[in-house]
Amino acid sequence: MYTNSWDPNNGSILKSTDQGSTWTKYNLPFKVGGNMPGRGMGERLAIDPNNNSILYFGARSGNGLWKSTNAGASWSKVTAFPDAGTYIPDSSDSSGYNADIVGLTWVTFDPTVKTSSGSSRIFAGVASLGKANIYKTTDGGSSWSALPIFNSTLIPHKGVHSPAEGVLYVTFANGAGPYDGSAGRVGKYNITAGTWKDITPAQAISDNSYGFGGLTVDLQKPGTLMVAALNEWWPDANIFRTLDGGSTWSPLWEWNGYPTINRYFGLDNSLAPYLGGPLSNQDISLKLVGWMIETLNIDPFDSNHWLYGTGATVSGGRDLLKWDSTHNVTIKAYAAGLEETAVLGLISPSSGTAHLLSVVGDIGGQEIRLYRGLL
Repeated sequence: MYTNSWDPNNGSILKSTDQGSTWTKYNLPFKVGGNMPGRGMGERLAIDPNNNSILYFGARSGNGLWKSTNAGASWSKVTAFPDAGTYIPDSSDSSGYNADIVGLTWVTFDPTVKTSSGSSRIFAGVASLGKANIYKTTDGGSSWSALPIFNSTLIPHKGVHSPAEGVLYVTFANGAGPYDGSAGRVGKYNITAGTWKDITPAQAISDNSYGFGGLTVDLQKPGTLMVAALNEWWPDANIFRTLDGGSTWSPLWEWNGYPTINRYFGLDNSLAPYLGGPLSNQDISLKLVGWMIETLNIDPFDSNHWLYGTGATVSGGRDLLKWDSTHNVTIKAYAAGLEETAVLGLISPSSGTAHLLSVVGDIGGQEIRLYRGLL
């Protein structure tokens, strides 16, 4: 979980061949830092869509790019890869938590270019500033070259390939996340032309206070993609959607002359009532969309189905196409009984209506009342 000296464990790759009923553990020769700064970047682990025996893993701590040719059972370092990353969130942090090299951020295959052994063209992002930080190979990883620099002050958080368009979409932020970052952009790389286009939503440019994390394309509808604001802490995180490859965008919410807010979503937290809501139309006391959104996906087989991860749970919906018609969707919390936090304190009061009070990390606490039912 950590690369600090007090965590003695190296990382592992877990593999299942029976849809998760059983798992096999393959040890790596380095730590992976699953709960370290930059943990939301990715995907760092990628399977070749043209040969599922080939996997790539982008490591942190200066360990570089690694490859498996036997479906994850063993790994070797890709010595031809030129950049292990240089970005460190805070080199003065004596705890070591923020003083580690973030490393490679994502690996993305282009399934349209292949040989009998697998995909030839692969892209990889690196957490480095002031120089090139996205690389590609056209020979299956034997050699790598840098893409033109999009913005030397930003780190590539996500890289998603759109096969029908022949482009690579990338979200950028000026920090590793999930907590830091105050600026960002969305880039569109034309693979054939070798050129970038800045397609950042105009609203985000005007806000000028957050980077971008989550990124997904609709494989059923070329040119449709969504991006998530990574560190928009107030009043809520935002998600943007485009149907034309980034020329125009529509938000999940927007100000209609502050303090009036237009929310283009309803809320269903019935499976996670501790998250709160729904609130009155103009109440901005709770984050309804979420925070730290690095994971965002449209179902490749169902354009109505989408999911995203926040610092609290997994949310999404099954009416996404209403975004484009009525511009109003229902966001539902799906992680029933699963929450990314911990109970830090419990007390049973000697009087009052509550049988138990809890203190919960990140989201406050709960009053619990127990009732004896009829048997």
